[in-house]
Amino acid sequence: MKTESYHDLHDSNPVKIELFDLHPSERNYNNIDCCYEKLKEKLRKARKLQAFSMNFDSVYIFKGYNACKFRNPCDVKISHNCQCILISEFSNSNILVFDLLSKEYRMRIPTPGMPMYLAIEENYDGCNKDALYFDCNSTKIVYKYNLNALLDLLGMPKKDDEYNSALLWESCSFENPRAIALYNSESTYSTYKNLYVCNYGGHFVSMLRSDSGQLVQKIDLYIRSPYGIVAISENEIVVSDFTDNFVRVWRYQSDNGRWQQVVTIGSVGEAHCQIRWPQGVAFDQASKNIIVCDSGNSRLQIFSKDGTFLKLFEFSSRNHCPDGLCVNNHTGELLVSDYNENLVHIFK
Repeated sequence: MKTESYHDLHDSNPVKIELFDLHPSERNYNNIDCCYEKLKEKLRKARKLQAFSMNFDSVYIFKGYNACKFRNPCDVKISHNCQCILISEFSNSNILVFDLLSKEYRMRIPTPGMPMYLAIEENYDGCNKDALYFDCNSTKIVYKYNLNALLDLLGMPKKDDEYNSALLWESCSFENPRAIALYNSESTYSTYKNLYVCNYGGHFVSMLRSDSGQLVQKIDLYIRSPYGIVAISENEIVVSDFTDNFVRVWRYQSDNGRWQQVVTIGSVGEAHCQIRWPQGVAFDQASKNIIVCDSGNSRLQIFSKDGTFLKLFEFSSRNHCPDGLCVNNHTGELLVSDYNENLVHIFK
């Protein structure tokens, strides 16, 4: 212990300040940094979630980067810990990173193949670092990267293969992987989370261990073309069927180990509540609403968790193809990638 005293010469009652060194002489700065990151995360999570208003007011449109236009942006996700927006650019084999607040372009992450869908695992290591998952259409593999390590490469001269230093694992090959999802929750008392991967060509959803990529289970939902997926709790998922034109909510039954269909949304068509070729799905954690990319009809539809129709938004032309999306529950914004028009929209 180290003690220092200070006496105010102009005060008859001296003030004594004692400083205690709570760390040993050989300090573990990694642990200190980890505790600091946990404190920041605790303070962040105290904020109240903001729901998407369903007004669809356009507040920003990403069109490209460095004077280059996007080429088929497939998905968009947010990392709050890293303060960035990530966009998978299918035809250029890139994942593009933009600042969450300023929307300025930060960097490109080259990928092993044509990237499709993304997922973010918050605080994957317990020290407030995020992991980035994505799959590639050309390799048929799901990859997990340390996102913080990728962003640390910003501004450094490097070759594309140097990004491999941030690779945590890669999965076995799938027939046709599509959307990826996991449930980010601090209440998950496990060394890993369940990572869900839509296997479009295999007619099922694969469940992987988030820490290793090891296959845990093939979930046969008896649907033809699982495409979009979002985890809305630790035992509930929402899955879109591209071919049969519906979206379903599934709940895991712990007593028999099966997944039970609890809600069906949609049928093929163009009317309200009808869907054509649904792709991405998102869940608003504040309002508990499900948002669907009704891609074949060039529109977005919003439903309550029990399947009740709430709102429809149509794009200006039938060429628009909403593909991937996510909700920023810190701001109440909805981010949507537009595959055909090469745009990413932000609605409020």
